[in-house]
Amino acid sequence: MNIILYKKCILSNSYSEVFDVFHKDNNDKVALERYLASLQKYEIVADNVYVPNSGKITLELDFDYENVSNNIYEYNYMYLEDTDNNFRRYCFIDDITVVNGLAVISFSEDIWSN
Repeated sequence: MNIILYKKCILSNSYSEVFDVFHKDNNDKVALERYLASLQKYEIVADNVYVPNSGKITLELDFDYENVSNNIYEYNYMYLEDTDNNFRRYCFIDDITVVNGLAVISFSEDIWSN
């Protein structure tokens, strides 16, 4: 599973900001993809991650989560992709709890972007 966390994304579950997810530009990108490409991101490749309906996943972090440049608590949006099962989802990060290098991420699905 590929997981991308995005830092300080303007999108929220109030949907006060939305992006076009249908019309592609000359580079075959939609507005949402172009915006997310402009944000600082943290990419994780995890082999044994299960995405339950409860909206919580547990991930192992490979950086110092208290480091100012990689502050895990500033990430508020994520993209989940499981190419084996053809599963792709954009999600709002509601909460992140870190204990001993493991992050429990509580999230809700971004219905508009999916």
